[in-house]
Amino acid sequence: MTKPTRAALTREILELNEQIRLQCFELAGPMAFPPDLTMRQLHVLVAASQPEGVTVHELATALDTSPPTASGLVNRLADKGLVTRVEDDLDRRVRHIQLTEEGQETLTALDSAYERLLAEMVELLDVDELAAFRDNSRMMLDMVERARKHRG
Repeated sequence: MTKPTRAALTREILELNEQIRLQCFELAGPMAFPPDLTMRQLHVLVAASQPEGVTVHELATALDTSPPTASGLVNRLADKGLVTRVEDDLDRRVRHIQLTEEGQETLTALDSAYERLLAEMVELLDVDELAAFRDNSRMMLDMVERARKHRG
């Protein structure tokens, strides 16, 4: 039996993860977040959830976009009442984008749906499967940390 190539394994991993993602959405059912929230706006909410918030420049870098585009995303989320701009204590020219209470509630609802779905799936596993799932989860976390370090 021939050993699969790196490209073949990568393709299979991506295909499997896409199937997992689609089936999880189907299992979870309707998500409890505003229907007019785009994926880019969701990324802004996650970035703004950091304790100190995020500046427009940091946000533009994280989203690989221009500061005016990032600012537009922030404006739309501010209009929806999900984020606010807070003046920096040390540099009055800098504004930090932070979640409002409604913005935090939106992220909490999404996290809650994910946690309920994960809990439902984990209940179906026996002890050996749970150990394997734990090991795979540790590997995934390690891969995320390595990718973050690689990005700089």
